[in-house]
Amino acid sequence: MGYSIKAGYPINLQVGQRLRQLRTQKGLSQQEVADYLEVCRSTYTKYETGASQMSYSTILILAKYLSVDFNTLLCYDLNADIAKSRA
Repeated sequence: MGYSIKAGYPINLQVGQRLRQLRTQKGLSQQEVADYLEVCRSTYTKYETGASQMSYSTILILAKYLSVDFNTLLCYDLNADIAKSRA
């Protein structure tokens, strides 16, 4: 399952969309994730909508909580980058 960053597409929005997808797949509410992060639900909502940037540590905590690796949460596909560099 490859997710790659789209050129010209705001990174916050891409990560937010991926975050929402992972959260809903796990059956979690925004409030549950916000509680885990110890932030207000409105702050977490801003992460999902791309209105606010997450810190590096928040990204790491979310990746662990959602049981995905860091690159998956960031929509980064190393294989796609390697293929592009070889082309």
